[in-house]
Amino acid sequence: MLSVQATTFSPDPTHVTLHLRHARTSTLLSLPNTTPITPTLKHALLTGLHARSLTHLPGSNTPIPPLPTDPSNSSAQEIYDMIELAILVDRRDPAKGWLGLEVGDIEAKDSDIGTGKGKGKGKEKVSLGGPGSVLNETILGAGLKDGDSVAFRIREGEAEAEDEGWEGVVQLPSLEEEEGE
Repeated sequence: MLSVQATTFSPDPTHVTLHLRHARTSTLLSLPNTTPITPTLKHALLTGLHARSLTHLPGSNTPIPPLPTDPSNSSAQEIYDMIELAILVDRRDPAKGWLGLEVGDIEAKDSDIGTGKGKGKGKEKVSLGGPGSVLNETILGAGLKDGDSVAFRIREGEAEAEDEGWEGVVQLPSLEEEEGE
């Protein structure tokens, strides 16, 4: 006789489930929203890819880097730097494309971002983004929410270091494809 027990699932509001996408493949990760993007999120992504016995990214010839044994050493940091992430420009309209997740150094007037600093209206420049910025530190700081899609790609060297855009990195299914098959 088969016995079935009812289980209750109480979602933890501090956890988010992210859909990490490349080509037509998704890797689901459920992590606390305070998880650092580097190294923890990127290490979890690599762990998930290696657990599926993948040697190359789906739909490409790009090899998946080895899983670092010590996430805190410098060679591990080089591997994590190869992984680039992007988020949807508009969560409700994937056709608008993807935007790189790492926020570079930018300057804004304090009136543009509402810091309330500065003696005059918008006269003081405020630096945002860049290494160590809260916008680049954690899932919460990056503004990611439960169920968000995050595109990923692996850069194979300095030749790809320039931003070539995210078009074609992720192929989301559409209703037109299903009707045509």
